[in-house]
Amino acid sequence: MDTRSFNLQLAAQMFGKHGKAAIWKLHVAAAKRYRAGDPGTAAMLVEAAEILESHWLDEAPLIDA
Repeated sequence: MDTRSFNLQLAAQMFGKHGKAAIWKLHVAAAKRYRAGDPGTAAMLVEAAEILESHWLDEAPLIDA
């Protein structure tokens, strides 16, 4: 599984559990990981948040069923 696919699944799961608040939760988690010295994971979480925000604003489904 590539990083984009993983981030898409993460965004879909977070949105299913937290709704649009997941965008903020992903950004907060990214900040914590960055401060902990893990910039790679922080970047992945930011990308997932950006995917989620983009789909939320476009009202497009994250994953086609």
